[in-house]
Amino acid sequence: MKIEEYRGLVKEKLIDRLELIGFKAHGDHLFINQNEACLALLRVKDKWSNLTQQAKYLAVVRHNFLPDLDGRDVQGFVEDPALYPFKINPLKLSKLKVGIFRKSISYHYHSCNLGHYDTVDIDYGEVNPSATLEEIYDQISSHGIDWLNSLTPDEAARQVTENGNKDYIEKIWIESYAKHGY
Repeated sequence: MKIEEYRGLVKEKLIDRLELIGFKAHGDHLFINQNEACLALLRVKDKWSNLTQQAKYLAVVRHNFLPDLDGRDVQGFVEDPALYPFKINPLKLSKLKVGIFRKSISYHYHSCNLGHYDTVDIDYGEVNPSATLEEIYDQISSHGIDWLNSLTPDEAARQVTENGNKDYIEKIWIESYAKHGY
């Protein structure tokens, strides 16, 4: 499958459908701002992604008042996955212990701020990615908002404080949560 065909399939299976429930497209990414937070489905790229016909997706959550690495105010959606404290493979969202009926695993913050993320990897040059894109849509639309809502500022601050590695960005996040009363 060529990149143009893949982009058309992503538009059909993800973008058009997620926009119907409030998500907005930004390049190859999708996001929704709700209350004080942003849930995004990021397409994580490296310089060879298009040449190797690979797409990698990551579900992420951040609170809109969190600053960037330089302490600058960045509101809402940002493309850099490192600026999101909470990251998960979108195909694992249904396994989280969030929402009324989810009882499998408790999600808690774990430090993964150096670019080694657990992503959904699609090799669209070799296989038809339609079923995987459908599953990503199902997971985001059915469980993503529950995950977003479970990560209140108080809960997020607690998780980063208790489970972090005291990384530079984690210190910035903890200070920002405290500054905002959490």
